[in-house]
Amino acid sequence: MQEFSQHSAGVVVIEGKTLRRSCGGANAKPVVNMVSAWSCEERLVLRQIPTREKSNEMTAVPRLLRRLNLPGRTVTGDAMGCQRETPEQIVNRGGHYSQSLKGNQPAMFGDVERYLTDP
Repeated sequence: MQEFSQHSAGVVVIEGKTLRRSCGGANAKPVVNMVSAWSCEERLVLRQIPTREKSNEMTAVPRLLRRLNLPGRTVTGDAMGCQRETPEQIVNRGGHYSQSLKGNQPAMFGDVERYLTDP
């Protein structure tokens, strides 16, 4: 997989998911959360990192990115991965990024909104 990922290109989606039926029941096991790197072109999960809680996705994303071949690739994800350090890490490793922006970042959201509405 490491050799394969060195030659792959395109878009990588970083996504966190809770594994179905990983908690509760007779065993009362803790829920299992995974953060995955999905390669769109290869239609393949390149890497996964387990987290203890959904909130730990923010700390798992940088660890996952360190394990990926990023030069020339575009990395995207949901709002959970939108930390200031994430794009910096991607660009420093030769990649590109596309991240979501929500209203919980009012100054940046306003700047982007003004930029996109000004003809």
